[in-house]
Amino acid sequence: MTTDTPRRRRHPVLRVLLVIGLVLLVIAALNALSWAFRTTDRDTVSITDDYDEVEVDVSVGQVIVEGGESDETTFEYRVESGFGRDAEVRHRIDGNRLLIDADCGDGWVPLPFGYCRADVTLTVPADVDVVAHSSAGQVSATGLQGSADLESSAGRVLVDDHSGPLRAHSSAGAVVVEGLASDDAEISSSAGAVDVTAVEPPGNLVAESSAGAVTVTLPDEAYDLDADTSAGETTIEVATDPDSEYHVRAHSSAGSVTVTRG
Repeated sequence: MTTDTPRRRRHPVLRVLLVIGLVLLVIAALNALSWAFRTTDRDTVSITDDYDEVEVDVSVGQVIVEGGESDETTFEYRVESGFGRDAEVRHRIDGNRLLIDADCGDGWVPLPFGYCRADVTLTVPADVDVVAHSSAGQVSATGLQGSADLESSAGRVLVDDHSGPLRAHSSAGAVVVEGLASDDAEISSSAGAVDVTAVEPPGNLVAESSAGAVTVTLPDEAYDLDADTSAGETTIEVATDPDSEYHVRAHSSAGSVTVTRG
Protein backbone atom coordinates (compact mmCIF):
# COMPACT_ATOMS: atom_id res chain seq x y z
CA MET A 1 0.00 0.00 0.00
CA THR A 2 1.42 3.38 -0.97
CA THR A 3 0.53 6.76 0.34
CA ASP A 4 1.00 10.09 -1.38
CA THR A 5 3.06 12.62 0.51
CA PRO A 6 1.36 16.02 0.27
CA ARG A 7 3.49 18.60 -1.49
CA ARG A 8 4.46 21.65 0.40
CA ARG A 9 2.85 24.75 -1.01
CA ARG A 10 4.21 28.19 -0.51
CA HIS A 11 1.79 30.50 1.12
CA PRO A 12 0.30 32.99 -1.41
CA VAL A 13 1.23 35.91 0.86
CA LEU A 14 4.87 34.77 0.86
CA ARG A 15 4.88 34.72 -2.94
CA VAL A 16 3.51 38.24 -3.07
CA LEU A 17 6.11 39.45 -0.58
CA LEU A 18 8.90 37.85 -2.61
CA VAL A 19 7.68 39.52 -5.78
CA ILE A 20 7.39 42.91 -4.06
CA GLY A 21 10.90 42.48 -2.64
CA LEU A 22 12.34 41.70 -6.06
CA VAL A 23 10.58 44.66 -7.64
CA LEU A 24 11.90 47.02 -4.95
CA LEU A 25 15.39 45.58 -5.38
CA VAL A 26 15.27 46.19 -9.13
CA ILE A 27 14.00 49.76 -8.65
CA ALA A 28 16.77 50.49 -6.13
CA ALA A 29 19.39 49.09 -8.51
CA LEU A 30 18.07 51.14 -11.44
CA ASN A 31 18.01 54.29 -9.31
CA ALA A 32 21.62 53.67 -8.30
CA LEU A 33 22.61 53.21 -11.94
CA SER A 34 20.68 56.32 -12.91
CA TRP A 35 22.66 58.33 -10.33
CA ALA A 36 25.99 56.74 -11.29
CA PHE A 37 25.54 57.60 -14.98
CA ARG A 38 24.06 61.07 -14.45
CA THR A 39 25.02 64.00 -16.63
CA THR A 40 25.34 67.63 -15.53
CA ASP A 41 24.46 70.78 -17.43
CA ARG A 42 24.47 74.44 -16.38
CA ASP A 43 23.76 77.79 -17.95
CA THR A 44 23.11 81.47 -17.19
CA VAL A 45 20.21 83.26 -18.86
CA SER A 46 19.59 87.04 -19.00
CA ILE A 47 16.00 88.28 -19.14
CA THR A 48 15.48 91.58 -20.98
CA ASP A 49 11.66 91.66 -21.00
CA ASP A 50 9.72 93.80 -18.54
CA TYR A 51 7.64 92.07 -15.85
CA ASP A 52 6.18 92.77 -12.40
CA GLU A 53 6.03 89.26 -10.94
CA VAL A 54 8.15 86.13 -11.17
CA GLU A 55 6.92 82.59 -10.50
CA VAL A 56 9.39 79.73 -10.04
CA ASP A 57 8.28 76.11 -9.75
CA VAL A 58 10.87 73.33 -9.32
CA SER A 59 9.90 69.68 -8.92
CA VAL A 60 13.20 68.36 -7.47
CA GLY A 61 15.89 70.82 -6.44
CA GLN A 62 16.47 74.09 -4.63
CA VAL A 63 15.32 77.59 -5.49
CA ILE A 64 17.36 80.68 -4.58
CA VAL A 65 15.94 84.15 -5.22
CA GLU A 66 18.08 87.22 -4.61
CA GLY A 67 17.02 90.85 -4.83
CA GLY A 68 19.51 92.78 -6.93
CA GLU A 69 20.48 96.44 -6.89
CA SER A 70 19.68 96.97 -10.59
CA ASP A 71 16.77 96.30 -12.95
CA GLU A 72 18.58 93.37 -14.54
CA THR A 73 17.30 89.81 -14.24
CA THR A 74 19.46 86.73 -14.58
CA PHE A 75 18.92 83.14 -13.63
CA GLU A 76 21.41 80.36 -13.38
CA TYR A 77 20.47 76.73 -13.40
CA ARG A 78 22.29 73.48 -12.80
CA VAL A 79 20.60 70.24 -13.81
CA GLU A 80 21.58 66.62 -13.24
CA SER A 81 19.90 63.89 -15.29
CA GLY A 82 20.12 60.12 -14.89
CA PHE A 83 19.61 57.76 -17.81
CA GLY A 84 15.98 57.30 -16.84
CA ARG A 85 15.12 60.98 -16.29
CA ASP A 86 15.89 64.18 -18.14
CA ALA A 87 15.84 67.43 -16.14
CA GLU A 88 14.45 70.43 -18.03
CA VAL A 89 14.36 74.16 -17.22
CA ARG A 90 12.07 76.49 -19.14
CA HIS A 91 11.19 80.18 -18.94
CA ARG A 92 8.72 82.48 -20.67
CA ILE A 93 6.95 85.81 -20.28
CA ASP A 94 3.18 85.62 -19.78
CA GLY A 95 1.69 89.12 -19.63
CA ASN A 96 3.45 90.85 -16.74
CA ARG A 97 4.80 87.60 -15.25
CA LEU A 98 8.11 85.82 -15.71
CA LEU A 99 7.49 82.08 -15.42
CA ILE A 100 10.31 79.62 -14.72
CA ASP A 101 9.73 75.92 -14.19
CA ALA A 102 11.99 72.91 -13.86
CA ASP A 103 10.89 69.28 -13.87
CA CYS A 104 11.96 65.77 -14.82
CA GLY A 105 10.97 64.29 -18.17
CA ASP A 106 11.84 60.93 -19.72
CA GLY A 107 15.50 60.23 -20.38
CA TRP A 108 16.99 58.22 -23.23
CA VAL A 109 15.76 55.11 -21.39
CA PRO A 110 12.21 56.16 -20.37
CA LEU A 111 11.52 55.12 -16.78
CA PRO A 112 8.92 56.28 -14.25
CA PHE A 113 11.78 56.74 -11.75
CA GLY A 114 15.46 57.60 -11.72
CA TYR A 115 17.80 60.36 -10.58
CA CYS A 116 16.97 63.93 -11.54
CA ARG A 117 17.66 67.34 -10.02
CA ALA A 118 17.40 70.99 -11.08
CA ASP A 119 18.69 73.90 -8.98
CA VAL A 120 17.70 77.45 -9.93
CA THR A 121 19.33 80.67 -8.72
CA LEU A 122 17.50 83.83 -9.73
CA THR A 123 18.58 87.47 -9.35
CA VAL A 124 15.71 89.95 -9.81
CA PRO A 125 14.97 93.62 -9.18
CA ALA A 126 14.35 93.84 -5.43
CA ASP A 127 10.85 95.32 -5.76
CA VAL A 128 9.24 92.63 -7.96
CA ASP A 129 6.72 90.19 -6.49
CA VAL A 130 7.97 86.61 -6.13
CA VAL A 131 6.22 83.24 -5.98
CA ALA A 132 8.64 80.33 -5.51
CA HIS A 133 7.93 76.66 -4.86
CA SER A 134 9.93 73.45 -4.70
CA SER A 135 8.28 70.05 -4.36
CA ALA A 136 11.49 68.53 -2.99
CA GLY A 137 14.18 71.01 -2.07
CA GLN A 138 15.10 74.14 -0.16
CA VAL A 139 13.65 77.54 -1.03
CA SER A 140 15.52 80.69 -0.01
CA ALA A 141 15.10 84.40 -0.63
CA THR A 142 17.33 87.35 0.21
CA GLY A 143 16.92 91.11 -0.10
CA LEU A 144 13.40 91.25 -1.51
CA GLN A 145 11.16 94.31 -1.11
CA GLY A 146 8.05 93.18 -2.99
CA SER A 147 5.57 90.56 -1.85
CA ALA A 148 6.84 86.98 -1.61
CA ASP A 149 5.06 83.65 -1.43
CA LEU A 150 7.65 80.94 -0.70
CA GLU A 151 6.92 77.27 -0.17
CA SER A 152 8.65 73.90 -0.04
CA SER A 153 6.77 70.62 0.11
CA ALA A 154 9.85 68.80 1.44
CA GLY A 155 12.66 71.10 2.50
CA ARG A 156 13.59 74.17 4.48
CA VAL A 157 12.49 77.72 3.67
CA LEU A 158 15.04 80.43 4.46
CA VAL A 159 14.38 84.18 4.22
CA ASP A 160 16.76 87.05 4.95
CA ASP A 161 16.41 90.85 4.74
CA HIS A 162 12.80 90.97 3.58
CA SER A 163 10.60 94.09 3.74
CA GLY A 164 7.50 93.29 1.64
CA PRO A 165 4.44 91.20 2.51
CA LEU A 166 5.59 87.63 3.15
CA ARG A 167 4.16 84.14 3.23
CA ALA A 168 6.69 81.36 3.92
CA HIS A 169 5.65 77.74 4.47
CA SER A 170 7.22 74.29 4.56
CA SER A 171 5.20 71.09 4.63
CA ALA A 172 8.20 69.13 5.94
CA GLY A 173 11.06 71.31 7.12
CA ALA A 174 12.10 74.27 9.21
CA VAL A 175 11.30 77.86 8.27
CA VAL A 176 13.86 80.49 9.29
CA VAL A 177 13.30 84.22 8.70
CA GLU A 178 15.96 86.77 9.65
CA GLY A 179 16.08 90.53 9.20
CA LEU A 180 12.31 90.79 8.78
CA ALA A 181 11.08 94.34 8.15
CA SER A 182 7.68 93.36 6.77
CA ASP A 183 4.46 94.85 8.04
CA ASP A 184 2.51 91.69 7.15
CA ALA A 185 4.03 88.20 7.43
CA GLU A 186 2.74 84.66 7.81
CA ILE A 187 5.41 82.06 8.62
CA SER A 188 4.47 78.40 9.13
CA SER A 189 5.60 74.79 9.03
CA SER A 190 3.56 71.60 9.10
CA ALA A 191 6.52 69.60 10.42
CA GLY A 192 9.46 71.66 11.55
CA ALA A 193 10.65 74.53 13.68
CA VAL A 194 9.76 78.15 12.93
CA ASP A 195 12.28 80.86 13.83
CA VAL A 196 11.54 84.52 13.05
CA THR A 197 13.72 87.55 13.82
CA ALA A 198 12.14 90.94 13.11
CA VAL A 199 14.22 94.12 12.86
CA GLU A 200 11.14 96.37 12.78
CA PRO A 201 7.90 95.94 14.77
CA PRO A 202 5.45 94.11 12.49
CA GLY A 203 1.92 95.34 11.99
CA ASN A 204 0.77 91.74 11.66
CA LEU A 205 2.94 88.65 12.20
CA VAL A 206 1.81 85.03 12.43
CA ALA A 207 4.35 82.31 13.29
CA GLU A 208 2.97 78.79 13.60
CA SER A 209 4.10 75.17 13.55
CA SER A 210 2.02 72.00 13.67
CA ALA A 211 5.01 69.98 14.93
CA GLY A 212 7.98 72.01 16.08
CA ALA A 213 9.21 74.83 18.28
CA VAL A 214 8.31 78.44 17.46
CA THR A 215 10.73 81.23 18.32
CA VAL A 216 9.98 84.90 17.60
CA THR A 217 12.49 87.67 18.30
CA LEU A 218 11.09 91.21 18.23
CA PRO A 219 12.35 94.78 18.67
CA ASP A 220 11.79 96.34 22.07
CA GLU A 221 8.15 97.42 21.82
CA ALA A 222 4.75 96.51 23.31
CA TYR A 223 2.70 94.02 21.29
CA ASP A 224 -0.83 92.75 21.03
CA LEU A 225 0.41 89.21 21.57
CA ASP A 226 -1.29 85.82 21.28
CA ALA A 227 1.25 83.12 22.19
CA ASP A 228 0.42 79.56 23.16
CA THR A 229 1.23 75.90 22.61
CA SER A 230 -0.86 72.75 22.79
CA ALA A 231 2.09 70.66 24.03
CA GLY A 232 5.11 72.44 25.48
CA GLU A 233 6.24 75.55 27.32
CA THR A 234 5.38 79.14 26.49
CA THR A 235 7.92 81.85 27.30
CA ILE A 236 7.10 85.54 26.83
CA GLU A 237 9.85 88.14 27.27
CA VAL A 238 8.30 91.18 25.56
CA ALA A 239 5.92 93.84 26.79
CA THR A 240 2.28 93.24 25.88
CA ASP A 241 -0.56 95.64 25.24
CA PRO A 242 -3.92 94.53 23.79
CA ASP A 243 -4.35 98.00 22.24
CA SER A 244 -0.98 97.94 20.48
CA GLU A 245 -0.85 98.54 16.73
CA TYR A 246 1.60 95.64 16.45
CA HIS A 247 -0.13 92.26 16.35
CA VAL A 248 1.78 88.98 16.81
CA ARG A 249 0.52 85.42 16.99
CA ALA A 250 2.92 82.60 17.90
CA HIS A 251 1.53 79.10 18.18
CA SER A 252 2.69 75.47 18.13
CA SER A 253 0.56 72.35 18.24
CA ALA A 254 3.52 70.30 19.49
CA GLY A 255 6.54 72.28 20.66
CA SER A 256 7.70 75.17 22.78
CA VAL A 257 6.82 78.79 22.00
CA THR A 258 9.23 81.59 22.82
CA VAL A 259 8.70 85.30 22.17
CA THR A 260 11.69 87.39 23.12
CA ARG A 261 13.36 90.77 22.60
CA GLY A 262 16.13 91.18 20.04
